[in-house]
Amino acid sequence: MGIFQLIKSSRKAKTLLVGVVILVVGVVSTYTLTFNADINHPYTIRHYTLESGDGVLIQALVYTPVDTSSNCPGVVVGHGFCENKQYMQPLSIELVKRGFVVVNIDFRGHGSSGGYLSEFGRSNGLVLDMLAGVSYLEDLGFVDRIGLAGHSMGGGTSMLTALQNPTMINATVAIGALSTFSSSGNISDVRNLLAAFAQYDQGISRDDGLNFLRSYTGSEDVEIGTLYGSFASGTATKVSISPFSEHLMEPIDSTIIYEAVQWFESAFNGAPASDVHITAQYLITSLITTLIGLLLVLFTFISYLGSYVFKAGQVHSRPSMSSERFPFRPILAYMLAAFIGFVLLIPLSAIFVDVAPITMFNSVFGGQAVGLATGVVLVLLFSSYNNRKLQLGMIMTRIKEMSLTSPIPSLLYGLIAGLVSIAAFIAAFDWSIVASLPTIRETGVIFSLTFLLFPFFFLKEFYLRGSIQERLRYSSRIKEYFVMLVIAILIDVFIFFPVMMIGWQSVSLSFVALALTAVTLFIIFQQVLTTWVYMNSGRNVLGSTVFYCILFAWMVICFYPFGQPMMLL
Repeated sequence: MGIFQLIKSSRKAKTLLVGVVILVVGVVSTYTLTFNADINHPYTIRHYTLESGDGVLIQALVYTPVDTSSNCPGVVVGHGFCENKQYMQPLSIELVKRGFVVVNIDFRGHGSSGGYLSEFGRSNGLVLDMLAGVSYLEDLGFVDRIGLAGHSMGGGTSMLTALQNPTMINATVAIGALSTFSSSGNISDVRNLLAAFAQYDQGISRDDGLNFLRSYTGSEDVEIGTLYGSFASGTATKVSISPFSEHLMEPIDSTIIYEAVQWFESAFNGAPASDVHITAQYLITSLITTLIGLLLVLFTFISYLGSYVFKAGQVHSRPSMSSERFPFRPILAYMLAAFIGFVLLIPLSAIFVDVAPITMFNSVFGGQAVGLATGVVLVLLFSSYNNRKLQLGMIMTRIKEMSLTSPIPSLLYGLIAGLVSIAAFIAAFDWSIVASLPTIRETGVIFSLTFLLFPFFFLKEFYLRGSIQERLRYSSRIKEYFVMLVIAILIDVFIFFPVMMIGWQSVSLSFVALALTAVTLFIIFQQVLTTWVYMNSGRNVLGSTVFYCILFAWMVICFYPFGQPMMLL
């Protein structure tokens, strides 16, 4: 059969072809908008290793205009907590297009940098990391004016660094960081300070912006969006609010990027340039296109891999139909298990405080893994109680049916699917928006966490698939997939979502809201892939569990920094 006949006759082949086309379009446009965003203002992007003041090695991306015949202004850019330097790339690209030399750093413990984020690191340590970028710019010789920019934690560090080094820093942009300004000393001593944030920022309100202006200017009569002071005297200040996004999206918000670039141009060049246009929004569109194409390719690969490994079809039989047409009772039971896990979050976090050198991992592990698994066990024991006898034999028989038939192929399938999926995401996004390529120490932690998480996520997968998904009766696999995907996401976030919404309404709980927002995105992403893996793994929970563990461990390493586990930010 020829390739064209195969494509015409096979739905998988058609999906693969469409996915490859979309992926190529996304990657090519992303590459162009990253490395050649403006042909009239060319630049280079290179990796550098810097050394912080206390010896920690800091990884950085350095953006340099091709034309450096005259002195250039420079900007050091710092990301937020659980972010990395690639996430600040849209802003960095817009700055270098305008003739700025940009040093975009990974703070200690984050991304590819060494060291650990600690209580010390939240103040002096992070300042030392940012000063390493400042020293690099000073050593270049052709950079005569230096500014700082940062998001959230990076924004607070930018203000603190500028406050401690007033003669070195000429302008500062703090994005989504007003909640930290009151503890940074006399904020009016920060030269030429722009505060920018999103209208729906979980931790900052319009009143916070007004209070900031009153504190900086010493005047009660202030307004959002108005420039106060002068750049020449170093007293310029302004608060800008984007109407379109929230805290996590601020670094890629084109309105905020525009305001930041205009601020530095006004501070260093006297007036903003008019011949360079913002392309950040097109870069984000290209990244979304890349993600869609990559998911289509991965879905097809996972399906082909399953067909090859499990040629005999299912490795176990589905349970007989109950009197219910829809598995309401197992769903409610799982929600009860999730509630039990949520209640056990704090005590289990204390138990697992030293499990891994990952900041806040004790909460992630104790809550999402151990807590939920404990809740599942209690629900299974309770639901199996009949005539005062625990029907443990029935549970064990079901576990054997769903895991011990063809266990080696299932484990290998999950391992291959997991490693290929991670490699694909790294290839598509590590150079563009997320520093996702693990370092040597991160690789070791990923494999350690995979083994550690396996028994707990096995119980979760066993219940989700055995008690809920296998009771769904759909002739179409696509219908089964989407129905189960919606169910899995809803029952996993049903506790997080209301707590997250409450946190959005309270500044004191804003970090909780942000953390739960990130967890919700984690859950959605994991379930999108894991549900499909299970359906193509011979319906063996060993395969989907291995895949889930690898994906979860990799995502934890990508986003949570190395640091003291008990540290609360």
